Amino acid sequence: MNKVRRYMLWGLLFVVISCSDFSTICRHGSNNLNGFAYTPSPPRADEILFRYAVSKNEDESHAPAAPGEVTRIVWQMLEDVTFIKRFNKDYQMDFLYPVFGNSIKRLNNKELSIRGYMIPLDVKEGLYAISRNPYAACFFCGQSGPESVVSIKFKTKPRRFKTDEFLTVKGTMELNDSNVNDFIYIFRDAEVIK
Repeated sequence: MNKVRRYMLWGLLFVVISCSDFSTICRHGSNNLNGFAYTPSPPRADEILFRYAVSKNEDESHAPAAPGEVTRIVWQMLEDVTFIKRFNKDYQMDFLYPVFGNSIKRLNNKELSIRGYMIPLDVKEGLYAISRNPYAACFFCGQSGPESVVSIKFKTKPRRFKTDEFLTVKGTMELNDSNVNDFIYIFRDAEVIK
C-alpha cells in the first residue's frame, strides 16, 4: 500500500510541477508558453558552434554505431519537438502534449547514449533523470523546456548518484506523447557508461 501511495504522490508532484510556472520564483527567464504552444527557444551562440562541430564530426552523433556500440546523441537532437495544448480527461485540465519531428521519431526504440547531469527524483527507488543543464538551471526551475531532460529507467537498481554528477547513460529510447505522469523522453533498460 505504501508503494502505491508513493507512486500516486510522485504522479501528483509531477502534475503540479508540469502545470506550475516556477519561473516566477526562480532567477531565470521563463518559457513564454502564450497559453497555446511551446517551441524550444532559439539556440545560443555557443550551441550554434557546437552544432556546427557536431555536423562536421558526424560520427559524434549521427553515424550508425558499429556492432556492439551504442549511437551517441546530443541534446540539440532532442529539440525537434513542439507542444500542443489538449484537454486531459483524467485530470480534467489542459496539458501540453509533445508532437515529435521526424528526426526524433527515427530514434524511437533505438539503443542510444547521452551525456548530462544526473537529477535524483527518488533515490531510494533508484529513479533519476538526466538533464542537459545542472539542477539550478534545469527544466524544474523554469530555465529549460521538457526536451532538455530524459527519464532514466535503469536495468538494475543503480548506485546512488550525486545531484549534478556528469555522466553518460545508455538505454533504449522511448518517446512518450501521451502519459502526462512521465517525461517525454525515456531511456529504458538504462546503464551508466564508464
